[in-house]
Amino acid sequence: MYTPPAPGIYFYRVGIIEWDEDDDELQEQYGAFYFDSPAAYNAETSINKISGYRMVTVY
Repeated sequence: MYTPPAPGIYFYRVGIIEWDEDDDELQEQYGAFYFDSPAAYNAETSINKISGYRMVTVY
């Protein structure tokens, strides 16, 4: 879960993230909680599949 640091206007990329490998391989390489790992996200996702962005106002 992500919590913004302060009220304001934020822009978020949205879309479907497609992992490049299957769950078993990712778990072996990054551990049981690979889906929370920034290293796993950066190394194993296809960023070009992001479909756009959305503006969110946090009060």
